[in-house]
Amino acid sequence: RQLYRELDDGRIVNLYTIKLTNKDANAHEFAVEAVAADGTQVELSPRSMRVAATETGSALVAALLPHDKSGGVQTLRFTVRAVDDASLSREHDARFIGASP
Repeated sequence: RQLYRELDDGRIVNLYTIKLTNKDANAHEFAVEAVAADGTQVELSPRSMRVAATETGSALVAALLPHDKSGGVQTLRFTVRAVDDASLSREHDARFIGASP
């Protein structure tokens, strides 16, 4: 079974489930961003998720990299940050699997 998918335009896609617990008393919209170890900004879809107060939410997020930036296995750093309160944020590293060079 292949762990990534190549699109017609050559980009490589990996899927991630983002789970987030909002311990705040208010609902928040959270922006999701990712960057590769070499500094390449990763295209994500969707780029945000809403989580109700004191709830846990999850979203299936597609991460896309150009074929020339996606060879082998590399680390992505995901950042999730409340749009209305930058102090509510978390970072997490995950592996991106692409075509072998």
